[in-house]
Amino acid sequence: MSVANLDYLRGPRATLLVSLYARALESQSPSTILADDTSFDIAGRLQADWTRLKVSRGVQINAAMRARHMDIWTHNFVVRYPNAVVLDLASGLDPRITRVDPAPGIDWYDVDYPDIIAIRRPFFSERVGHHMIGADLTADDWLDPVPRDRPTIIIMDGVQPFISDSDFQSLFRRLTGHFRSGEIVLYVISKLAARLLPRNPVMQYLGIATAYPGFDDPHTPERWGLNLQLVEEIPLVKSILKSSLPLRFRLLFALIALNRKLSRDSGRVLRYSF
Repeated sequence: MSVANLDYLRGPRATLLVSLYARALESQSPSTILADDTSFDIAGRLQADWTRLKVSRGVQINAAMRARHMDIWTHNFVVRYPNAVVLDLASGLDPRITRVDPAPGIDWYDVDYPDIIAIRRPFFSERVGHHMIGADLTADDWLDPVPRDRPTIIIMDGVQPFISDSDFQSLFRRLTGHFRSGEIVLYVISKLAARLLPRNPVMQYLGIATAYPGFDDPHTPERWGLNLQLVEEIPLVKSILKSSLPLRFRLLFALIALNRKLSRDSGRVLRYSF
């Protein structure tokens, strides 16, 4: 099966190609962290010119590490709460549901722009409890069909850089107002990373600009008055997952980890409860 050529994608929508290709390439490494063969299969079935995406080994590792941590957090949550709701925001073509493989009783919602969900849908066979919502995350009504009264984990792997500060806080406000309790897990970029990301040649080629200024202090969302509490912060260079990397990356990560600011600027995954 193939779908329409995706080379037309530009702007934030095009990030799904970068992240998919990064996971696909990383899955073929002898030292793979994510072992995401489904992403490799999807990339092989898409009509896209992958040669235009210069996805470095470092980008592959970044994508795999943050995805793996979020997979672990999500798995632990759905095991702890067998009737949980999972919300994967800006899911793109990420087959996270196949990696986590939740048990029956879990309701899982993949949310992205309507045209992206239309691309996504043919790659995922129907399974009980799996739902897809096509919507702009800044809209007000897309949460209406999602159950309110069950423990919920909300995943934001690629949301923060491409949404304005006010829209980001409004999104958090709607989410914490809709659900009774749960967790939010997300990948965040620092203020410096937000300034540097648009200079990346691949980002420039795809017309991707950052809208969010980033934040350095992981306690920032706690000050939004939404009853959020930071549970865990993992700078990727300090992740236990680095033990499976080739020696040169382990040495590089160890060097970066010596400096708190560099560790922060290299990317972090955060987990909040509410």
